[in-house]
Amino acid sequence: MKCMKYILVLICLTFCSADFHENLQRVINHFSCDPACTFSHPEISSKTIDDFPICSEICGILVLNSNTDLSSWQLKVLFEHMQTLYGGIVIENTGLTDLSFFTTDTTVFREFDFFCEMYGFYIRNNSLLTDISTLYQFYLWGDENYKECDFRVENNAKLDVQKFYEDNSGLHYLDMRSSGNLRDFGCRGDEITSSNLPLYQNCTFFFGGLKLHNLTDQFDISYLSNVRTIIGSIDIQNTSLKDLSFMKNIELVQINNVGLEERVAFNIQNNGRMTRFALFNLDIAHVWPGSTIANIENLHPDFCFTIEEILQISYLKFVNLHARFCEETGNLAGSILCRFDKLSNLDDNCNKILGDVLIEGGDEKYVSKLGDVWNIFGSLTIRNTNLKSLDFFRMLSYIISLDEDQPLIEISGNGELEAAYFPAIVVSATLLYGRTTTRRCLILQNLISYFLKFQLNQCIRKLNIRLRPYSERPYITHFQMYVFKSTTSPPGPTTQRWFGKEPGDYYYYEGGPELNWKNLPDYFFNEDTETDVISKSEGVDHIVSFVGLFLNLVHFIVLTRKELRESVVFIIILGICFCDILVFLSSITQRYFSNSEERGMYGGYCGTDNQYWMVFMETLSKAIQKFGRLSSTLLAFLVALIRAVTVVFPMSSIVDRLLKVRTGIIIVLASLALCGVRYVQYYWEYSIFKVGIYATNCYESMGSENDDSLRNQEGYIVLVSTVLYLIVTCILLIALFLVRKKRKQLKSDKSDGTSLLIVMMAVSFLLSEIIYSFVFLMDDRDSYTSNRVIIQLVDIFTYISRISLTFNSIFHVFFCFCLSSQYRAVAKRMLRMDKQKTTKVVEQSIISTAARKTETSHQFGY
Repeated sequence: MKCMKYILVLICLTFCSADFHENLQRVINHFSCDPACTFSHPEISSKTIDDFPICSEICGILVLNSNTDLSSWQLKVLFEHMQTLYGGIVIENTGLTDLSFFTTDTTVFREFDFFCEMYGFYIRNNSLLTDISTLYQFYLWGDENYKECDFRVENNAKLDVQKFYEDNSGLHYLDMRSSGNLRDFGCRGDEITSSNLPLYQNCTFFFGGLKLHNLTDQFDISYLSNVRTIIGSIDIQNTSLKDLSFMKNIELVQINNVGLEERVAFNIQNNGRMTRFALFNLDIAHVWPGSTIANIENLHPDFCFTIEEILQISYLKFVNLHARFCEETGNLAGSILCRFDKLSNLDDNCNKILGDVLIEGGDEKYVSKLGDVWNIFGSLTIRNTNLKSLDFFRMLSYIISLDEDQPLIEISGNGELEAAYFPAIVVSATLLYGRTTTRRCLILQNLISYFLKFQLNQCIRKLNIRLRPYSERPYITHFQMYVFKSTTSPPGPTTQRWFGKEPGDYYYYEGGPELNWKNLPDYFFNEDTETDVISKSEGVDHIVSFVGLFLNLVHFIVLTRKELRESVVFIIILGICFCDILVFLSSITQRYFSNSEERGMYGGYCGTDNQYWMVFMETLSKAIQKFGRLSSTLLAFLVALIRAVTVVFPMSSIVDRLLKVRTGIIIVLASLALCGVRYVQYYWEYSIFKVGIYATNCYESMGSENDDSLRNQEGYIVLVSTVLYLIVTCILLIALFLVRKKRKQLKSDKSDGTSLLIVMMAVSFLLSEIIYSFVFLMDDRDSYTSNRVIIQLVDIFTYISRISLTFNSIFHVFFCFCLSSQYRAVAKRMLRMDKQKTTKVVEQSIISTAARKTETSHQFGY
C-alpha cells in the first residue's frame, strides 16, 4: 500500500513538473528571455537560491511554498536586485506573515513591475499571512488585448483583503479575485446571469466590470441598485432594459488603460426596448490620463437624451451614438435654452441653442445675438456671408450634434472671412462625434489632439483657427489651414502646407493637423527646448540659492558690527540682508518638500502625517519667499529714497531725523510688520485637505477664492515699487550730477563713488524686477484670450526671473564691499585680509553743511 502511495506521489510530481516547465517555456518564448536572467527551478529554497540570477529584470515563475526554508530577511536579500519580473508568482502553504521582501525600482515611480499575463499571481493557503501592503508598490501589467493577469488571493485565514483594498485606491489591482480569507472584498460583475442576480443584492463593489448579456426574460435588475464602484468596463447587450436608472447610485467606473490602445469602456448595444438614458452621475476614470470611448448603438428608435444628460456625458468619445434629443430638457441650472428656427427670430439672451444653427447671407446684422451662447445642440453652418470674423462666438464652449449625415461645423462661401476665432472652445474629450462617413466632417477632440478640422469647400482665404487648450500644457494656439475651390485638382504654389490630401479627407498626426505640428514656428521654442530650459534654470536657481545664502550669512555678520550699526543706511541694508536670507532658506526648503503628492503616491506615503507636513512646509516656504522678496523690495526703495532726500535737501532738519539709527530700526520693523501682516492674512485662508475618500489619497493645499486677486495685488505692488525706484534713482543721479558740477567749480578733486554705486544698484534692481514684471504681466493663462506663445515664454522665464532676483541679492554684498570703504575695512578686518595693523575705524561726524553732508554720504554703500 505504501509503495502505491509513493508511486502516486511520484506520478503527481512528474506531471506537475512537466506543467511547470511547459508554462515556463511559454514565458521564455513570449518575452524572449535572457537565459542568464532566467530562474528555471519550480520552487525557491535553500537548495535553489544559488541559481537565482543577479539581474534587475528576471524571467521565471517564482514559487514560494512549504519547501521554502528561507526567512523573510533572506528572501529580501535574494530579491534585492530584482525590480521587474516576467512570468508568475505563487505564494502558497508558507509560514510568511508579510511580503515585504520584494524590492521596488529606483525610479520616481518606486514600483515593482510584474508582467504576469502569461501565468498569473496567486496568494493562497498561507495560514499566518496578515499583511500584503507591499503590493501597493506592485504594477501588474496585462497583455496587448487588455486581458489582465489572473490575480487570486484565496484561503488565507488571517488576511483581511477588504482592509487592504480600502486602504489603497487599488489602481493596480483591477481584476482581483478573493475568497476564503478572513475578510474578502468585492463581487464579480462579469459573471451575472438572470438566475444568480439575487446573490448580488448586497454587493457594492464590482471587479471585472459590469457585463449584462442576453437578459431578455423576466429578471429583477433592482438587485444591482446597491453597487457604488465598478472596476472595469460596462457592457450591456441584448437585454430588455428600458433605461439605465438601476445604475443611479454608481459613483465611479475605473478603467485600466496604461500602455494600451483605446477600447470601448461604456457599451450599450442591441437593447431594443431602451428608450431613455436616465443616468446622471456617470463618472468613468482611467488609471492613466486618456480618452473614454463609448458606444450607444441599435437601441429603440425613440431613444433620446435630455440636454442635462448629454452635458453629463459630454467628456465621452463615441464610436456610435444612435440617439436624438428629447423634448424634455432636464435641469438646465438656470441657463436659458432657445430652439433655433432662424437667426432673425432668435432671442437675445440665449445660453443654449437646440437645433441646427444656420448663418447665411443677410444674417450678419443678427450675429450679436450669439454673444452669450455657451452650447449648440446641433450643427453650425456659416455660408455665403460677408462676415470678416467670428469673434461674436466669444462664449461658445461646446457644439454637440447627434446627426451623422451632416458636418458638425461647415464654413463655406464666405469670401470676406479673414479669421475664424473661437476663443472659448475647450479642446478636450468633451465633444461628441459619430462614425466617420464620406458625408460627415468630424470635429475629433481629445486630451491629446488640440485642433479642429473644418469642412471648408468654397472659401479660398487663409484661416487662423484659434483654440483655448483644456490642458495647461503649452501647445500651439492656432494653425493655418488652406482650402481649395476644387476637391480633385492639386493646390497652387501659394498653398504651402498641402500633403497631397483633398479638403474632405480626414487625417491627423499625433493630435495635430500635419506632421511635426508641435514644432511649427508658432512657438519661439519647441517643447523639448522649453522643457530643457526650464529644467536647467530650475537647477541653476537651486545652486545660486545656496551661494546666495552663504554670501548673505557672511554679509549679515559684517553688517552687525558696531561700526556699521551706527549708520541708518547700513541698518536698512541689514534688514534687506535678513529678508534675502529668509528667501534663500525658504527656496531651498520649498524644493526639498515640493511635489509631495507625486512623490508620496509612488513612495507609498500619500495621506500620511509625513506627507501632510511636507505639504505644510512647502506652503510655508512659499509664504516666506513672498514675504522676504516684497520686504526686500520695499526696503531697497526706502533706502534709495532716504539717500535722495539727503542729497536733494541737505540743509533740511528732516535729514537729521532720517539719518538717526532709530529711524532705520523703525523703517525695518515697520516694513517687516506691514508685509508680514499681509502674508499672514493671505496664507491664513489656505487649507490642506485630502483629495478623495481613501486613506492613501494625497494631501494638497489650496488657497482662498481671493487667491488670484491677492496674487495680482502683489504683482502690481512690485510694479509700482519698481517705477518709484526708477524715479527716485533718476532724481538722485541728477542731484549728484549737480553736486559734482559744483565741486569742479570749487576745483575739488575728491573722488565720488556714490554715483557709481547708485547706478549699479539701479541697474541690478531694475533688470531683476523687469524680468519678474514681464512674467507677471504676460501670464494670462486663465484668460479666455490667452496666448499660448506668450505663456510658453512666461513658463521659460519663471525660474530665470527667480535667478535674476537672487543675483540682485548677491550683488548687494559685492556693491557694499567694492564701493563702501567703511564696509570694506570692517569686512577685511573680520576676514583677516588686512595686512597692516588693525586700527579703529573713526566714526564720521555728520555736520549740517551741504559739502560735509555729501562727503559723509559717499562713504556708504547704499
